[in-house]
Amino acid sequence: MKPIFAIISSKQNCFGIIRISMGSYGYLVKNIIKLLTKKKYIFPRYASRVFIYYKKKVIDDGILIYYPEPNSYTGESCLEFFLHNNHIILYKIVKIIKNIFKKKKIRFFLGKKGEFTFRSFINKKIDIFGVERIYEKITNINRKDIIDYSLRNEKKKKFFIKIVKKINNLIVYIENSLIKNNNNLKNIKNKTLNLSKKIKYIIKNNVCFKKKLIVSIIGETNIGKSTLFNKLIKKNRSIVYNKKGTTRDSISENIKIKDINIKLFDTAGLNLKTKNKIEKIGIKKTIKIIKKSDILLEIISKKPKFNSDIIIINKIDKTKFKKCNNNVFYISTEFNIGLKELFKEIFKISNNILKKKQEKYFLFYNLDLIKEINKLKTVIKINDVSIILSILKTIKNKLNIKDKNILKLMLKKFCIGK
Repeated sequence: MKPIFAIISSKQNCFGIIRISMGSYGYLVKNIIKLLTKKKYIFPRYASRVFIYYKKKVIDDGILIYYPEPNSYTGESCLEFFLHNNHIILYKIVKIIKNIFKKKKIRFFLGKKGEFTFRSFINKKIDIFGVERIYEKITNINRKDIIDYSLRNEKKKKFFIKIVKKINNLIVYIENSLIKNNNNLKNIKNKTLNLSKKIKYIIKNNVCFKKKLIVSIIGETNIGKSTLFNKLIKKNRSIVYNKKGTTRDSISENIKIKDINIKLFDTAGLNLKTKNKIEKIGIKKTIKIIKKSDILLEIISKKPKFNSDIIIINKIDKTKFKKCNNNVFYISTEFNIGLKELFKEIFKISNNILKKKQEKYFLFYNLDLIKEINKLKTVIKINDVSIILSILKTIKNKLNIKDKNILKLMLKKFCIGK
């Protein structure tokens, strides 16, 4: 394994971090520490105050933590420098370390997104469930959701391990039957069919990401978008005023409808004839949000302007409307008329979208496994025990909790240095 590094800093922070995972070259840690800090030894897993030297001059001071392998995040020897957030100094330190590796003819790489977590996975520090748990924590803001998810994740892990054990037991049972020439086909058939049902259940629930759907409320100015937004999030987040164009910029809030995570947007009014420069900027932002939305809730007074998922007519308490279309929702945000039905419809559409996404995921990643299970059913009919045994072993390998395709998909969402 090649050594990798990441520089973690931002304009808002007063300190910058250099994170290094040494790969197969842990023996060079002492060289790096000595050259940069003039110290011969650093206590492992302790935060040590150090001065950083370049050409015998101190260029910075900060904290250094050394994690010897295997007791680190990646399972490799790691170094973490916590220094002042000066990009010139941070990159200078990286250059010094690069030169140490260069002299030994070793390439020193900038880590890709999620590469530190990937190394943790391949070095058996965490399994796929651990990666999924980190993924959920960095993509979910709601604390309660994180706790709920962690509990579900733990149950799923136990269920996986239980099924792999059952496959193993069945393989042992069939192998013993073959050794004793006791081909109890009826038993083998029943046990195999029961197990294949359980495996199918696993596939359908195998690390399907709970994507946060983007739902946007759109429509003309002063039509009640902000009031509906406040009702859906159950708090007064968006300013409500009877003057046109009050909402000039988009506001978002994370909500949950049953088990579905939603990022809800209140957008600027679509007054396409406006000459106001600020309003025009707001409209451009709204159009960008519309393009990336999963579901559009359009509040109308006349005809819809977009191919929206849900059409809403608001303020039915003030104006009489003839209900002419079943796909249109007639509501009054002021008197809470029709909001329950609207909630149900948002949940229904969200659920369908998530199911389609999960089906695509299911087909793409588990096609080979489905083929193996279908083979199993055919083989049972012809009563070939040795082929059943070989297919069961293949399924066991495919069910191994080390699906690198799933892993890569999750790691794309990670940042450099994670």
